[in-house]
Amino acid sequence: MKFPIDKRWRPMAFPLLAVGIIAVDDTVLDLALPSISRDLGASTEELQWAINAYVLAFAGPLVASGTLADRLGHKRMLLIGSALFGLASFAASLASSTAMLIGLRAAQGLAGAILLPATLALLRATFPAAHERTVAIGVWSALFSVGAMLGPLVGGALLEAYGWRSVFLINVPIALLTFAGTALFVRESRTPESAAIPYHGLLIAVAAVVTLVYAITAAGARGFSGLVIATVAASALLFAGLVVQQRRSPDPLLPPGLLKNRSFTGASSAMAITVFAL
Repeated sequence: MKFPIDKRWRPMAFPLLAVGIIAVDDTVLDLALPSISRDLGASTEELQWAINAYVLAFAGPLVASGTLADRLGHKRMLLIGSALFGLASFAASLASSTAMLIGLRAAQGLAGAILLPATLALLRATFPAAHERTVAIGVWSALFSVGAMLGPLVGGALLEAYGWRSVFLINVPIALLTFAGTALFVRESRTPESAAIPYHGLLIAVAAVVTLVYAITAAGARGFSGLVIATVAASALLFAGLVVQQRRSPDPLLPPGLLKNRSFTGASSAMAITVFAL
């Protein structure tokens, strides 16, 4: 017995492929760290930064990326993100030093931050009805969870067969497929009421999130040192400044009343769970 599949899901396979690659890449590196340490002569702290660089570069620009996607177009941002992710992954497979690897992991994280909000926005635009969006967001969240769980398995298999550089190379054909499929089959969408880009708000938001994520990461590694406490305080001040700036801004990052929208709050909750899962 065949079950009909809504034709709208077919082009969405490519944005969802991007979700999977982001999730897998977050956990795929763990088993490769000893091999990277031997090959590049990396210290334990440097290896930790190879992981943290991805998380910082991913979480920091996430809000800014979503806002830019609303203005510039969700499909356009998905194309930019998949191209950057593929290039950064290929370059990471050629890394000759730990510093180079850390920088390229940050580039991968930035690409993920560009990709993820665009994928969710495209799903919301494709499935406008409330019950459809609920299903779409559920699929999106489940795919990320499955990808994160598969990361160590994929990484272990690649590591055993081809070495640690293959952990990055595997991303390249997937990124190419995402780029090509999105370019050919996905329709552009953007938020109609979004026009001007609120640069001041974006910069403050990025700084606030980056300092907060850094503080959480550093606290896990070093405990609550003076630097961590100072970073938390700086983040709190930045978030307070962001609230004040947004109240005075004629073009805020989030339109007034948006938090009352169930579709938006559902999508935002899924995004928050995704970020903290990293």
